[in-house]
Amino acid sequence: MSNDILNAQDRLGRTLARAHAAEDRALAGQVREYGDRFVQLLLGLLRMSRIHSAENKAFDKPVEEVVNAMEALYGLLGAIRVVTVEDQVYVNDVRVGRNDQSSGAELCEEYKRHNVGGITFMAPLSRQQVRLFFAALASPAAPSQKRNSLARVLYNHGLHQVQFEGLYRFRRADDAAENAFDPEEFYKRACEQLAETYRNLVAGRQPNVLTLRRLATELISADLGCEGLFVEPAGQSAFCLHTIRVAHLSLLVGREIGLDEAELQDLGLSALFHDMGEALVPSSGPMPHETGGAIALLRQRGFHEAKTRRLLATIQHSREQSDRRIKPSLFARIIRIAEDYDLLVRRRRTPPAAALALLAPWANTRYDPALLQAFMNRMGQLPPGTFIELTDGRVVRSISLARDPQRFERPLTRVVRDASGKMLVEPALLDLAIEGQPKRVLGGAH
Repeated sequence: MSNDILNAQDRLGRTLARAHAAEDRALAGQVREYGDRFVQLLLGLLRMSRIHSAENKAFDKPVEEVVNAMEALYGLLGAIRVVTVEDQVYVNDVRVGRNDQSSGAELCEEYKRHNVGGITFMAPLSRQQVRLFFAALASPAAPSQKRNSLARVLYNHGLHQVQFEGLYRFRRADDAAENAFDPEEFYKRACEQLAETYRNLVAGRQPNVLTLRRLATELISADLGCEGLFVEPAGQSAFCLHTIRVAHLSLLVGREIGLDEAELQDLGLSALFHDMGEALVPSSGPMPHETGGAIALLRQRGFHEAKTRRLLATIQHSREQSDRRIKPSLFARIIRIAEDYDLLVRRRRTPPAAALALLAPWANTRYDPALLQAFMNRMGQLPPGTFIELTDGRVVRSISLARDPQRFERPLTRVVRDASGKMLVEPALLDLAIEGQPKRVLGGAH
């Protein structure tokens, strides 16, 4: 790398502003306040349900309070998820009831009777539905298939918006199997959460930044070079997959230029939000989706530094580096590179190595040259997903990022076709730094 690029990266690193998720903490505070109240109301109605019939007049006021609390939380978050984990209660990932441990223990026991760990309300319940819900939850558990039996009872009463989850427990530090990052499972869950976020936007509700921040944190905590993160999962929304890949690639750049954990979280979250305007603005509509995304973000309460960064990333990620009107923000410049690379590879089916070559001439015009160099340094000459023919006739697929300068052109690979042309059912691992001589880069799937 040239001294000019190194100096530019050094200057970039020295001038980075520390990211503080101010409005996320404010939202968490609101969720905690509403959530505490909601959980206390849940317990109150559960206690009453053991004594009175659901139609008793004594239920009128507490039922009204539950309906109001549920509508307030739903307006704030969209779907409401109340999870119990070993005597602790979480409402949409925010722990509630910190000052009343006995309430958490009591709700956990009520859940456990039905083999339930979490309940999600996809929409608020009506007053009659609240009565039916608590009557069912307070009733004796079924002798078998407890959770499914409870779900069937509610479904038969028309409560289709209530979903149940199994029991949860905290992971132990020494539980390697539980703590292992599963890319396929992450993609599936992330796509579901992104789809829910976009549904909320279409319905005019605020986006829940807390859920997406957790996704960003999971990515940061995982190995960003994990082979599974570069594998195209089947059966998921192309739009959601693109969003996750842009966040992943953006975080690779963030790591390369030395962002700290808080800055990486904000970068990942900005990338997950960057195209949310697609949920509001049809591709053929008169309004650019960047403007639609900004409008969606402005629905969030408050106006804070972290929100400003996301707004800038959403509005500016399509702006060129050479645009003299205003220099795009750091996150916008990173996301621009990640998005263009993914669109080349996934939408246009450009081989990864060729995609890097197509980006390179646009340094200083379309892209920030220091950031583009950082991206290329991390991806290596033969990025993950590149198919390479070796001099002995075998075909391999690159599965690793650049491990160090000495192995910049020699990634880990998997042999997908042997020298005779036979496709391998279980591709063997091959380290090009140890054996194998690349002959040429291939295009498409082999």
